Amino acid sequence: MAEQDKMELARKTYETLCDVLQRSEGMFTQNKERLQADYLVSGEDAAMRFVFSVDAERCSVRMISPMPMMVAEEHRRNMAVAIGIINYRLVHGCFDMNMANGEVRFRQCNSFFETELSAEVF
Repeated sequence: MAEQDKMELARKTYETLCDVLQRSEGMFTQNKERLQADYLVSGEDAAMRFVFSVDAERCSVRMISPMPMMVAEEHRRNMAVAIGIINYRLVHGCFDMNMANGEVRFRQCNSFFETELSAEVF
């Protein structure tokens, strides 16, 4: 696929994503130049943040949702094991943990290589 075609498909994908986020209940900001969107929604217990990035080169959309806690250093090894067990059972996406600072986040990707992603995907 030509670079220009990839960029056009990435922009269409980004527009679809932004349309969906604008119609939702959370707060939404966008960076059109970087094809990124930041979405914040308040749940029953806490606010949840989702950062979406559209990557034209890789023809993918990545969503990262940082968890609202940091794992204390003495618990990181046990948390890493727990995350491994959870990830083994997940069909889509995975949890990541930064062993250096204890940050935990959920990550999911979806490809739009030679196809358009619909609003239902988002």
